Amino acid sequence: MAQSKNNSANKRAKPKTQTKRNTQTKKKVTKRDSVRGRMEMTLIILSIIGTVFLGLAGYLISANHKSASVWFLFASLVTYSLLACLYLQDYIWKEDTKVAQQRTIETVQPNPTVVETERAYIGVKDLVLVEPLAVGKYPIVGTVFINGGKTPASDFATIYNAILSEEKCSEIKKTQALPDERIEGSAFIVAGAEKSGIFHATGLVITKQRLKNIESGKLKFYIFGKAFYKDFQGNEQIFPFFAEYQTFNGRFKECRD
Repeated sequence: MAQSKNNSANKRAKPKTQTKRNTQTKKKVTKRDSVRGRMEMTLIILSIIGTVFLGLAGYLISANHKSASVWFLFASLVTYSLLACLYLQDYIWKEDTKVAQQRTIETVQPNPTVVETERAYIGVKDLVLVEPLAVGKYPIVGTVFINGGKTPASDFATIYNAILSEEKCSEIKKTQALPDERIEGSAFIVAGAEKSGIFHATGLVITKQRLKNIESGKLKFYIFGKAFYKDFQGNEQIFPFFAEYQTFNGRFKECRD
């Protein structure tokens, strides 16, 4: 019980600790920006002084005042050396500021790449006739969905439709619509798990002529639909599927044309 209380306290304290760290980071960045502002002014002044010393050294050399020109030349070299050191420090601070700002952003905003790789991904593992097509009966299709992602999928639901047609599936996709009613709207699928379902194509009662045309390949039997689910962030994802019945094995194959 004591361990449980400690864990709860740690969980409550963690957001406050993170917020405190973010505030401290922002204060450090603000203070460093203020110092950098004064440093940039110093860099400008030193640049002017170094240029003046160098100009005077050149003038004195041309005027044959070699001893005096040496001192001004030495002063300009010292000034430019100091200037180089300050430029280097300014560059380092700029890079540190970028890193600190990036860390602050990353603690507030989720990385979209991580979200996409870690979320649930639902797909169709198998589509098969539960019973062979028979005259006077409607087709019953068994479906197996699988979560191929790394986190659970919640509120899983499906919509199905089926059609018999002589047209290619590319044409069917343009004209056929799906019903509004979803099936199994509360299912939960953990990562790597499967979810089975049954679809009764009650509107497609098989007649003798239909069965003959399906077996000859003149008439195609399509099943299509969508799977709806929510990822670990509560965002709804949609997986569409479209498949054509294969007479030689009683299964459906993904239709892409």
